[in-house]
Amino acid sequence: SWTVEARQLGYIAAGTSEWGTDRRHAGELLADALNSRVPQIFDTIREGDSERRVLNVIDTEAAKEKLTKIKTRFQSWVWSDPDRTDRLARVYNDRFNNIAPHQFDGSHLKLPGASAAFDLYPHQKRGIWRIIAAGSTYLAHAVGAGKTMTFAAAIMEQRRLGLVAKAMLVVPGHCLAQAAREFLAIYPNARILVADETNFLKDKRARFLSRAATATWDAIIITHSAFRFIGIPSAFEQQMIHDELELYETLLTKVESEDRVSRKRLERLKEGLQERLAALSTRKTIS
Repeated sequence: SWTVEARQLGYIAAGTSEWGTDRRHAGELLADALNSRVPQIFDTIREGDSERRVLNVIDTEAAKEKLTKIKTRFQSWVWSDPDRTDRLARVYNDRFNNIAPHQFDGSHLKLPGASAAFDLYPHQKRGIWRIIAAGSTYLAHAVGAGKTMTFAAAIMEQRRLGLVAKAMLVVPGHCLAQAAREFLAIYPNARILVADETNFLKDKRARFLSRAATATWDAIIITHSAFRFIGIPSAFEQQMIHDELELYETLLTKVESEDRVSRKRLERLKEGLQERLAALSTRKTIS
């Protein structure tokens, strides 16, 4: 994120009248522009012993108008000098516009073992191949676009290719039965283990986890709420937190002393990790 150190703009007319407002000066609006934020102005209303924040629509709209004015003026400034335009365009292209997004084409996929009753759409095959080729993938497909079958086929292909030994599909509670049904519809011979929260009751949890760990499954399908019961060893989680803390400590040594905003942000992140670390020491281990 970008930070702008321009508090002096809050005390001069150029910052609070010409290019900003008395509730959000030009420096703050410039930070909004650099971080693609929409300015919002809130009023604090007291109600007895409590307080609540309410959006001030009039002041917010005034700030938005000034932000638009800053953006418009910047654009005209950039294009007003051909040499400057060429120089900034070169800088932008060299730094940011030099990577083309990877195009994934799954048209070659044959999907051995899949039911011939289904002919997957091109977008589903692209999704399958992206998962296989790239690993972490976000399928931003609309409801009804066939994400479950895309996941199922990607899992079975990864299993067939030896890329994964066992897969877990974590779904919303109301989609559990549907996910299992669609998985078996496209791969009738798949070995899947399906579990909801009842499998994670105290007297059943150990048995289910043992079955999941020791048996040969193509996929284990569980709900989001059930997934929370599968913890990782405290020692492993503690090491992860320690590693992050070391990273923030290193970053703090590189932040300039006058950059108070970045320093405070890193300190808050450190405090959050330290609180998690303290909570780990008192949390009961779920066996």
